[in-house]
Formats: sequence, C-alpha cells, structure tokens
Amino acid sequence: TKEEWDAWQVVEQAQMPEKKELALAFLQNHPESGLTANAHFLLARYYDEIGDLEKYILHAEKTLEDLPNTLDFLARLAFYYSEQGKTQAAVKYAERALSLADQLQKPDGVQAIDFVTQKARLKSEAYYAIGRASLSERNWNKAAEYLNQALQFDPKHDYACFRLALAERNLNHAGEALMAYARAVAIGGVAAGPSQAELDRLLKLIKERMPSSEWAGKSAQELVQMAAQKMQEETNRLNSELNLEAQELDAVNTGLGQDLGVTPPPPPPPPGR
Repeated sequence: TKEEWDAWQVVEQAQMPEKKELALAFLQNHPESGLTANAHFLLARYYDEIGDLEKYILHAEKTLEDLPNTLDFLARLAFYYSEQGKTQAAVKYAERALSLADQLQKPDGVQAIDFVTQKARLKSEAYYAIGRASLSERNWNKAAEYLNQALQFDPKHDYACFRLALAERNLNHAGEALMAYARAVAIGGVAAGPSQAELDRLLKLIKERMPSSEWAGKSAQELVQMAAQKMQEETNRLNSELNLEAQELDAVNTGLGQDLGVTPPPPPPPPGR
C-alpha cells in the first residue's frame, strides 16, 4: 500500500541508530507488508555489526524466509551455528551456501575481483562450518578435510587453523597439528594466544616422547616462521587464482545473474506508479 511505501521511505532516508528504530516500528505497524524482508535484512546487518548475536540470528532467519538465496546470511549463520554446537543447522546452511555460490553470476555494477574475492570468503566460512560441526561429532577425518578446504579459500582463517590442529591431534598427526597451531600464531588473530600455548605444550611433549622426530629439533619460533612462509605461498596462489577468475569474468563481460545477497532486492514501486 501507499502507506507502507511511504513508511519504508522514511526508514530508507534515516541514519543509524534512528534507522534501526524505524525499521522495528515498520515491522510492528506493517507485519504483513511485502517489504518486511528488507526491514529484517537491515536489522540483521545492524545487529551483526554491533555484535548482538541473538538478534542477528533472529532477523537473518526472518530474511531467509523471503530471500532464501541470501548467500552472506547463509554462510554467516552456518558459522554461528557451528560455534554453538548446532551441527544440523550449521551443515544445512553451509551446504546451501556452497551450492548457491557455485551457481552465482556477477551482477552489473560489481567489480569482478570484488565478486570472486567475496565468494571465496563466503565459501571458506561454509567449509569451516561443516568442519567445525564435524569436530563436535568427533568425526576427525571429515573435520580435517573441510577445515583444510576452508583454508584453501582463506589461508588466514585463524579459527580454521586452531580447529584443524585439534582434528589432526586426534588423528595422531603431530606434525600437521604443530603447523596448524603455528599458522594460527602467525596470523595473529583471536586464536593466536591459545594456539601459542598449545603449540608450546605439544612441542614439549614431542621433544620428551619422540626425541628422534624431525619436529623435536624445531623451536616454536621456527615453526611459526615456517607456517608464515607456507601461508604466504598459499595466499599468493589464491590471489593468482582469483585474479585469473576475475579476468575471465571481465572477458566474458557477464552482467546478469544473482548477486551475493549482500543487498536485498529493491522494493516494488509504490501503488499507482
């Protein structure tokens, strides 16, 4: 209705945090409107930015009811659910995200390199979610497989490194576990501290129990340097692949297709126009 359209224009023209309050009011005043998906999308973005996980999940789920191909939300929800131990939901959303990512075409107005880079990031999150869910189910082989795939699409995914080390330890792959911890330290993210502690502890055990191992002769600092070098090599490899994919997209000049779900579709024109 025109009333709904006019109310939504007020939301669109406002600035945060007033925009958030107006979006909430819009949902309350027009719960059956065809524009509710736009409001939920806006609110999910806002709550994700301020770190309100509970409200982000609420509005992201509501967005997906009407916009089921919102890839960004699918991958993000898969990540959050995997961290919460909700393995079925995590795998469901991650698999949907991976299936959708492989079908995407670059939309008009988006740089090819930005498109392929963001797609790689979202695929990394989806693979991570399945790997993390597999850890919760104590399926170490599957966890290692998917966490390694996550690192293929984002070599600096510190969560994936830290979780991969746990999977490799349970598979009795001491060297792989050491290198995964060392990479997390080299990345320097939130997992760096715990990874350094686990790296030191595992290396000490190897020196005590496996003194003839090639790893026993390494220091933690040496391992971090080795991991940093390998990570840089993989980053260079990924960048080369993404640049090549972007060049191919530019050559084909693909302009039509779905977007990454980063923005909701535009609302319909107001009645009577």
